[in-house]
This record gives sequence, structure tokens and C-alpha cells, in this order.
Amino acid sequence: MKVFTATTTKDRRILGDRVTEWIAARPGLVVHKATVTASSDLDYHCMSITVFCEEPAPAVVPELA
Repeated sequence: MKVFTATTTKDRRILGDRVTEWIAARPGLVVHKATVTASSDLDYHCMSITVFCEEPAPAVVPELA
């Protein structure tokens, strides 16, 4: 699982791009689900994108005899 968050207007605008770049940098990643959550009060607005995923297990190299 990976969580991306942003509170400033500028960061919220590019949050999706950050997620896309992170996923693209991990070609073997399997994304099962992504959720977007927004919360705010009088002063702050927060957006979170949670990516539920798994990376493939590293290849096992057999020992050489």
C-alpha cells in the first residue's frame, strides 16, 4: 500500500501526476485498487490517494554448485 497526500492547492493539482509517475517507475507493480479521499475544515483541505498494490517478489537465484 502506498499513500500520497497533498494539502496545498498546487500540490493537490499535481497529485495524480505523482501517483502516475510512481506507478510508471515500477513496471512489475500490480495495482489492485486506488481510493481518493478528501477532507477539510475551515483552514485546510487535504486530498489523499491510497494505492493498494503489490510488487513482484524478487527473483530467486539458485546457488551455484
